[in-house]
Amino acid sequence: MMNHGNDYQLNIVKKLFGEQTFKFLQSYLDAVNNFYGAPLEMVDFLHNPEITRQQINSWIQQQTKGKIQNLLPEDSVSPNTALAVANTLYFLANWTAPFSERGTTKAPFILTPNEQVIVNMMNNEGIFNTNNINSHGITILELPYGLTKALSMFILLPDNNTVLAKMDKGISYEKLSQWTSSENMNLNHITVQLPRFRMEQRFSLRKILSSLGMSSAFSQVRANFSGMEKFGKLYLSDVYHKTFIEVNEKGTEAASATAGVVSIRSIPDGEFKADRPFHFFIRHNRTKCILLYGKLCKP
Repeated sequence: MMNHGNDYQLNIVKKLFGEQTFKFLQSYLDAVNNFYGAPLEMVDFLHNPEITRQQINSWIQQQTKGKIQNLLPEDSVSPNTALAVANTLYFLANWTAPFSERGTTKAPFILTPNEQVIVNMMNNEGIFNTNNINSHGITILELPYGLTKALSMFILLPDNNTVLAKMDKGISYEKLSQWTSSENMNLNHITVQLPRFRMEQRFSLRKILSSLGMSSAFSQVRANFSGMEKFGKLYLSDVYHKTFIEVNEKGTEAASATAGVVSIRSIPDGEFKADRPFHFFIRHNRTKCILLYGKLCKP
């Protein structure tokens, strides 16, 4: 868990839950403790899978202040489950330049050329880092968090749904790093329109990890966890991931006061209007580590 004063709170929970009848190697237990900061928790999948599922979910809910509930869905574990890996991320932060709640208005969000919904559209005006990737039809906006600006949310707004489809398939860390580098981002005085949104999503990563080359880990026949226990009985049942993120107008008093120190009001040079589906990510700026990446289809 990372807590940087009033700037942000980041709670990443990773924990392994292993069937208690397995004899795990001490070298593995030591490694888990070093890398995860906590030992492997032994549980009773064999005799009490449902109670164990509820216990794991309760622990996750407590660690994330009630924001992540029911990480493990019904029937996700059974008496044959040998190992469950839980990974949750809870993020809460305050904008450097908060949006005024009085400025939020009802406005259309265009899902497709023929469909739109009415959303709570937040409005702000100020000096923000932006970048226009004209060759790709993408405009990027950086919204920093807190007084230290240690973290930022980047909004990648496509010109249209065709560009969005290309982003879905062709986005990469290398492109993101290049597009959002300090050399390519420029400060501009603009108005910003961003929908208020709240997202909560659960993923089963079994198929994804298998496609990336981990298929053997999920096979009772081919799995090789000899570094964990010496009898060759262990296999990975599934990997569940659940993320919660909420974006609204709020900021700290200090950030609000800082944003309010304006002596001269000038006419904005342009606008950033996020009134259609977009990609976004949250980055730790010093390390360039992307903590969360998502796509908002419908607020």
